[in-house]
Amino acid sequence: MYKTPNYNNPYIFIKMKNLLLPFFIICTTILYSQTVEEIDAASAEICAYLETLDYIESDEIKLDILYRNNFSAFLETLPEEKIEEAERKLYYRLQRNCVAFQQLLQKLEPHVDDAKIVAEKPKTTISKKELKTFKKTEDFSYFEASGERTMVKIKDGYWQDNFTDNTYSKLFFKWIGTYDFELEFIESDNETRSNMSIPGDTYQYSIIEKKEGFYIISVTMEGQDMYQIFKMYYE
Repeated sequence: MYKTPNYNNPYIFIKMKNLLLPFFIICTTILYSQTVEEIDAASAEICAYLETLDYIESDEIKLDILYRNNFSAFLETLPEEKIEEAERKLYYRLQRNCVAFQQLLQKLEPHVDDAKIVAEKPKTTISKKELKTFKKTEDFSYFEASGERTMVKIKDGYWQDNFTDNTYSKLFFKWIGTYDFELEFIESDNETRSNMSIPGDTYQYSIIEKKEGFYIISVTMEGQDMYQIFKMYYE
């Protein structure tokens, strides 16, 4: 899943570091989150600019240049009382929509459980017997980027995340292939998930392999050619 940031759950995924705050305060002055379309358009522009900074070796400097060269002029255009919400929405939607930004955050704050992003979908090696066991299991868990463990219940066509702060996320669950399933976001009262996803957002998962105590899972989204790989634990 996504570093939400956690790369365990794509609407998944990480906590802001002090280093990142100036960038997001500035870039959210582009617009206030009147619509998701506007926020996503802004995140697309930011993502495109970020991809031009590959020549810079330092990730910290890359972020600094990203906001100083592109967004400081917008700071005065947004009323102060609107900055915080717009900042939060743009930060999380940028994580969801921009692979380059996901990769940058993971370099700055590596996932505690070795989650990673790869360019090609891993080959499935799980056996039919192991797959059958997965389908019979209801209770799973995965680790957030911060190290907190999120519990998952898969039952009656739903996937529900239960977080350590007593918040939750609920999604529709359906199989779309022998080894593949799709989640469709319904609702959440968790800050990260509720800002990262909107009702109707979908995420495509594949079961790659079964290990002792966990499954290896990949997840991607429509329009992206990168895959996030994470561990999904079972009891």
